[in-house]
Amino acid sequence: MRKIITVVFALCLVLALCFDSSSFYSMQNKNENQQAPGFTLVNLSGKNVSLSDFKGKAVVLFFLTTSCPYCRQELPLLNKEYPNMLASGIELLAIDITESKERVANFAQRYYIKYPVLLDLDGMVSMQYDIIGVPTLILISKEGKVISVENDLPSDYKERMLK
Repeated sequence: MRKIITVVFALCLVLALCFDSSSFYSMQNKNENQQAPGFTLVNLSGKNVSLSDFKGKAVVLFFLTTSCPYCRQELPLLNKEYPNMLASGIELLAIDITESKERVANFAQRYYIKYPVLLDLDGMVSMQYDIIGVPTLILISKEGKVISVENDLPSDYKERMLK
């Protein structure tokens, strides 16, 4: 049993080294300054929501899963910032990747998520945006261009999105 644990730990360490912050940084930058891919997803109420619904507005896309501990750590800040975002003309959309509506609805209720939660049931939108891990926040300008790809909400997000 101890040998199995050691092997699993070694594999995790190798994977962590393969996906260090510098490789993530280079992968995330390939989408910056490009047009954000359009999409239509269903929200928890069953209504279709498209990125084009927010044309002319800055948008933050928050890709997550309910099992991600780092996503849960980001929720209090996003819940707190959401009214400020709206007041500044920025929309926040959470996009859950490949989980059932029931699971995501329970999660949203448990964590008091106030902003729209969309369901990427087949993972196609996360593939369009080259999501390689969660949480991933994508900042999109009013012009529909990807400004940056982040693991958490930058403290200067308003300045970067509204310049």
